[in-house]
Amino acid sequence: MKHILIFTVFFLTFTLASLLIATPLFPGNFLLTILSRNAQLMEYSRYIVALINGLIYSLLISFFFVWLSKKLVED
Repeated sequence: MKHILIFTVFFLTFTLASLLIATPLFPGNFLLTILSRNAQLMEYSRYIVALINGLIYSLLISFFFVWLSKKLVED
């Protein structure tokens, strides 16, 4: 249950940060160049990039938390 809470908190944090910060973050700006070929997606590119950034960064932090919590339980 803690893992879902951590994922949700960091997903919301990184998604909102990607929306509010004018500087593009790594996975999102890379995918933005791929999405730039489609004119319809460019209208929503800001939101798509924010969701992708939130998803990738929250998954990385969640996996790290799971790994760390398992290591601490083993010791």
